[in-house]
Amino acid sequence: MNTLKLFSIATLASTSIFFASCGEKKGAEAETGTEAPASEAAKQDTTDSLTDELIVQFNTLGEAMLSAKDKASADEAAKTLTTIGDEIEAIAARLDKLETPSDEERARLEEKMEAASKAMSDKMGNSMQAIMGNQEVAQILGPAFMELGGRMNELNPIFERFGKKKRAAKPAPAPAPAAPAAQ
Repeated sequence: MNTLKLFSIATLASTSIFFASCGEKKGAEAETGTEAPASEAAKQDTTDSLTDELIVQFNTLGEAMLSAKDKASADEAAKTLTTIGDEIEAIAARLDKLETPSDEERARLEEKMEAASKAMSDKMGNSMQAIMGNQEVAQILGPAFMELGGRMNELNPIFERFGKKKRAAKPAPAPAPAAPAAQ
């Protein structure tokens, strides 16, 4: 149950910022088959492109989780979770180099992430309970997922810069005046 909660929390927390395909070559790089210089690659990074890359990683995470049916497939899924963590950390590092977006852009990115999160939840349906109900699979995926969750928590300060602007807490209503004492 804790693993299922961690999966839900990580997905929702990541919704703050998390459809380009992972490892896909862009622009001149795709045409020539050579890698673009780092400075050229950095110029291509936008909040939208990086958000799309994050969405791809979360879709890959969902597919990995759904693929775990037995010990062997759970072992493969756990390896995939580690790779996903590496990819997300690299994307976050590139995202951290960008300027903090306007409130309007942050709201738009948040909507994009919420839509992707809903699509992933719809795709997974009730499968997570069945997956985590399999003790053999849960013993492998549980720790791998907890490790991924811990890695994602460390990235929250970066992702929070690109999510919805936090609203100031509303002050609590003033207490009602005390009734006059009966005499």
